[in-house]
Amino acid sequence: MSDKVYSRACPLCDTEAKFVYRDHENRRLYLCPNNECGKFEISLTAERKLVFHSEFMKEVNEANKQKLILEIFYQDGLQASCKKDKSLT
Repeated sequence: MSDKVYSRACPLCDTEAKFVYRDHENRRLYLCPNNECGKFEISLTAERKLVFHSEFMKEVNEANKQKLILEIFYQDGLQASCKKDKSLT
């Protein structure tokens, strides 16, 4: 994971958010100030294919409540799964 922090519009809500690259810059781990989004990870392919910004808002909100990270990726269509947030351990 890169230590450099970047800023850009959150792909889910368009609020200015911070992110770091992961997986050889194939994924972004976002930290969005919007409480509906919070912390989530998305592959660059999934981010490009995301049509409706709010498509995963409910899932990311639930994952954050459970101290998990929603991972959004593209594999035969957009998909999402939860994983443990290693930064909290």
